[in-house]
Amino acid sequence: MSGAEFARFARDLSRAAAAVARGGEGIAATVGRGALNTAQSIAPVESGDLRQGLRLVRRGEVATIETTTEYAVYQEFGTSVMAPNPFIRPTVDQWEPRLVGEVEKLRDKVVRFL
Repeated sequence: MSGAEFARFARDLSRAAAAVARGGEGIAATVGRGALNTAQSIAPVESGDLRQGLRLVRRGEVATIETTTEYAVYQEFGTSVMAPNPFIRPTVDQWEPRLVGEVEKLRDKVVRFL
């Protein structure tokens, strides 16, 4: 590989990396918002605090659903005196295929770009 070919390859690789980062941020935003809406819609409701305490936190191409309620874990997994009322696992089960599909589309787009 000549120096010019290597320089062109390095530029293409840099542009591809930027496209992956931008695409990943978009995927995190879209799938994250959808997952948050699902989690909020299926979370158990007594006072409404659990649903209202769910938040989407995004850091680049990473999205996390966090909660401000201490008892969310007890709802999800149950306790010795309470059956579980899962809302996060069903959300993951619903949105995982969409996430995988979006990442695969991004991969295909970047590969075509190169």
